[in-house]
Amino acid sequence: MAFFFVCKLYHKIVNKANNVAFRFNQNPKMPFHKMENISNFLNAIKLYGVPEISCFQTVDLYENKQFYKIIECLRALAAVAQSKSAPIPFPNWVVKISQKQKREFTNEQIKGGEAVIPLQYGTNKCASQKGMTPYGLSRQIKQSDALLNNNF
Repeated sequence: MAFFFVCKLYHKIVNKANNVAFRFNQNPKMPFHKMENISNFLNAIKLYGVPEISCFQTVDLYENKQFYKIIECLRALAAVAQSKSAPIPFPNWVVKISQKQKREFTNEQIKGGEAVIPLQYGTNKCASQKGMTPYGLSRQIKQSDALLNNNF
């Protein structure tokens, strides 16, 4: 039954925003109709802008498995919808996806950046590998002079 609510959610978010047609069977009785609804939902949200890596498998929702994937997918859908200014209120936990901010640099700024020398970033004093031993090397244990001379 969860698939029905997912399809309704999609209609509420996307159809109001973009008038995108999305077919789903209102009263699915056969298992393949239910799975087709879920598959149509997944295809539609991918077209809407949700990354494929955030989407769950059809079987996950149909067999009520791996809910964390389903929740991640719905969170990603909410983030994409908010970035596209969907006309519904969003809770505080929905993170808005950042927009591209293309930067334009003049030739003077680029040449000024090339003149920076690495020592301006910080010091390189005290940076050495003195006393470091490579991994896997056995410890070199030396006997002390006191033990060699039997001077306890």
